[in-house]
Amino acid sequence: MKKLNFSELNWINSPENFSITENELVIHTSPDTDFWRGTYYGLEYNNAPGIVMRSEERFWTLK
Repeated sequence: MKKLNFSELNWINSPENFSITENELVIHTSPDTDFWRGTYYGLEYNNAPGIVMRSEERFWTLK
C-alpha cells in the first residue's frame, strides 16, 4: 500500500486549527461549516475545510 505524502495535499478552506504528523492528519472544524448544496429550503454551505490531492489512478480508497 502506498503511504500518503502529506506534502502533496492542498487545502480547500484551510481550517484555523489542524495538525499533521508523520502518521496522522487531524482537522478541527469551526461551528457552522459544511459542504451542503441545494436543499429544499435553499441552504447552501461551501465553507468546510477539506484537503485534496491529485491522482492519476482511476480507482483508489483510503483505509
